[in-house]
Amino acid sequence: MKKKLVLMTSALMAIGLLSACNQHQHSFKEVAEVPATCTESGVKAYYTCEGCDKIFDADKKETTLDALKIAALGHDYQFNSFVWEGFSAQAKYVCSRDANHVEMHDAIVTDKVTTPAGCESKGVRTYTATYDGHTDTKTAEVEAVGHKLVSHVAKAETCTEAGNSAYWSCENCDKYFSDENGEHEIAADSWVIAAHAHTMTHHDAVAESCETNGNKEYWTCSECNQYFLDEAGTQVSSAEGIVIAAHHTLTHHNKQPETCTSNGMIEYWSCSVCDKDFFDVDATREIEDEDAYIIPAHHVLTHHDAKEETCTENGNVEYWHCTVCEKNFADEKGITELNNVVISAKGHNMEHHDAKDPECEVDGNAEHWHCLNCEKNFADEEGTTELNNVVIPAKGHTWGTPSYEWSDNYTVCTATISCEECDEKIVEKVKASFVFTTIPTTSSLGAGHYKASFENESLEEQSSDVEFIVPCATYDSFYKTYSIKSQPSSVKSSLVGNLAIPAEIDGKPVSGIGDYSLNDLSGITSINIGENVTIIDEKAFEDDVNVTTIIIDKDSKLETIGAAAFRHCDNLESLELPETVTKIGNDTFYGCGKLKDKTLDFRGTMDQWKAIEKGNSWHGYAINYIRCSDGTIER
Repeated sequence: MKKKLVLMTSALMAIGLLSACNQHQHSFKEVAEVPATCTESGVKAYYTCEGCDKIFDADKKETTLDALKIAALGHDYQFNSFVWEGFSAQAKYVCSRDANHVEMHDAIVTDKVTTPAGCESKGVRTYTATYDGHTDTKTAEVEAVGHKLVSHVAKAETCTEAGNSAYWSCENCDKYFSDENGEHEIAADSWVIAAHAHTMTHHDAVAESCETNGNKEYWTCSECNQYFLDEAGTQVSSAEGIVIAAHHTLTHHNKQPETCTSNGMIEYWSCSVCDKDFFDVDATREIEDEDAYIIPAHHVLTHHDAKEETCTENGNVEYWHCTVCEKNFADEKGITELNNVVISAKGHNMEHHDAKDPECEVDGNAEHWHCLNCEKNFADEEGTTELNNVVIPAKGHTWGTPSYEWSDNYTVCTATISCEECDEKIVEKVKASFVFTTIPTTSSLGAGHYKASFENESLEEQSSDVEFIVPCATYDSFYKTYSIKSQPSSVKSSLVGNLAIPAEIDGKPVSGIGDYSLNDLSGITSINIGENVTIIDEKAFEDDVNVTTIIIDKDSKLETIGAAAFRHCDNLESLELPETVTKIGNDTFYGCGKLKDKTLDFRGTMDQWKAIEKGNSWHGYAINYIRCSDGTIER
């Protein structure tokens, strides 16, 4: 029981102590303010409790050091001065809060000569530094430039002009020197040498006449060769200035006009001194012939060409008309007078033309009368109503429905349009292009037909009614061409009808027909070979026994035909080879016994045929003649 009482007493004491601590009196200690600087923050004045170490503001309210913090003030730079290094400058700025804080800024420096240097005196160059509205200057000496001397050579004086001794002048300072080094200065004009007097010769005056010049009294200087009108030489003259020109004393005589039948008199001048007469007032052309005074009587004639009379207007003969006496003459001298120069109008010479209806290409005309003289047309025989146009234009063709005709191999289509009014026809023949309905591959046949397009807009595009089979084709990616290779046996047995080797497949040229590629085709009756095929290899069409027609394109590029290429085409009736062929192999036409007249057609000349390289038995004894463009050759 006692122990329990002690424990309770200890607990009560502990509670009392805790209560006393929470309510103790603070012991404040003042801490002075730490001011902020440019770069470091400060702290306001505050108090701390020595008992509990708490912090209190100036009003002794509890706070923290962060709350009492004074932010750094930052720099307050002010311009101080310019700092020169040589002729470069920097603007110095000093912080007003701390003179140890300095910033330097490059100034812009310009220079100008403020006192120019003279020949012998130095000048001044002023350098000006500028930054942010502040300026400062610095000066430097400019060395004297020295004299810039110009040489003046000595010149002797004459009668009329002063001379001078040699001297030098400075272009900069206008000083003068007697030496080229500018060491001895002289006064202006001290170099002048005055002109000396003339050496005169006197010349008497000489009177002029009608044809001979005279002269004034004058003097000449033997040194300067000038002329003077006084002995003192003050009145300068020239060789021309002393001359008194020769002249006549002239009287003018007016012209007396001539008429068509009476003479007149010319205008002239007579000299009362020498009694001579002249054509001109300047007396340069003397009249020496007495007949020269007379202006012969003459007509003033105007020529008029002969003018042929027309149907309605008069004409005239050739004549000359005098504008003075109004007479007409048959000659340009006015000797034979003409009383009448008029040729009366001759009237129309009419030819009647019946009305004519126009045709398709031939103009018609209205009824009219045509004058054989003036070539004009009239609506009446009297020629009172002229017609500017009597033509009734041709009415043009009335074209019917066009007809179209295909060649046997369907490579050419001919269109014909006839006029319903006349016998005129338009015929246009075009080469047809092959159009695929199925493009062949390396394992499957193609098919297609020929299409013809015409330039005449009245003609419609045509397609052949006959379908052509295209054998399997192989594409060579290197040469970018198609060729016909050997066909599978299953394909060969299915080939029936018409066979075409087109010029192109899918835009690429078909250039070759390979060995055995199209042989033993019993079902094929016609073959068309396109223009891009250049080679037909060996036995390509051998044993195509039912083929009657082989057409090679008219623009073919075929060069080589291999051995036995057409051997045993037993029913082949005709074949025309292009002029591009250069080689034919052995037995090429062996067994082609149905070629008409045993003749092979060749589009080139006889010389071109002879130049072809041929195997020994190329003809197979089935060909006796080769029909060329310029004649026939017997094999």
